[in-house]
Amino acid sequence: MKPLPLAIALLGLFATLPARAETPEQKGLAIIQDAEKRGENFGDLSAEAQMLIRNGRGGEARRSLKIALLDLPGAASKSLTVVEAPKDVKGTALLTHTAADASDQQWIYLPAAGRTKRIASSGRSGPFMGSEFSFDDFSAQSTERYRYKWLRAAPCPAPAQGERCDLIERIPKESGSGYARQEIWMDQAQRRLYQADYYDAQNQRIKTLTAEGYRQYQGRFWRADRLLMSNARTGASTSLEWSDIRFGSGLREADFDLNRLGSAR
Repeated sequence: MKPLPLAIALLGLFATLPARAETPEQKGLAIIQDAEKRGENFGDLSAEAQMLIRNGRGGEARRSLKIALLDLPGAASKSLTVVEAPKDVKGTALLTHTAADASDQQWIYLPAAGRTKRIASSGRSGPFMGSEFSFDDFSAQSTERYRYKWLRAAPCPAPAQGERCDLIERIPKESGSGYARQEIWMDQAQRRLYQADYYDAQNQRIKTLTAEGYRQYQGRFWRADRLLMSNARTGASTSLEWSDIRFGSGLREADFDLNRLGSAR
């Protein structure tokens, strides 16, 4: 028999070897990267949102928001959130620049003071507009900022009952995030986030985020109609009801320029 070329012989050898087992860390990262890939290259998005803030004593406050997102090459993005009502906080604007290397930057424009303030990394765990959502929750939260670990597959929590989910642990690489880790529930079929539980350093649950009312846009991109952030310690909660979600509005990088933040509408 004629001897096989070395490359072909080696290929046959490797084909008979068992595949190396995927670690929980590798599997968790792979799932997150798959979800990220499915949601990338959307161009730009604009939407409106109604924020309802409920404190632990039953008091309520409402905010009307206008939100714009710009997807950039290399896992970078820019976002702008402008408060349109009520009148006393109208014009407050939050600008976020997310970079692929995790060197994110945030600024907030305060109309009452007439000035723009840069939000330090240590301050991004603070509440946005007195809500249960932090400044960090309004950023794209690049994959590079976290370590991941697949925990298990299980039935999805409500409101995605009947579907199968993967439960993934997400741990911030940097200090000052306001929580020690998260447990994220993502459905296996479409990689949509249905629930995220936030824990402190003592492994006590701080908050829970739930997403519902998913709709598909342009035959590819999934977006939830409603987000609810609940505080496990105080009983307070904040909901975000999305409306008028539009892709391809023609937004440009100039629309997310820091020097124009005070005039953002």
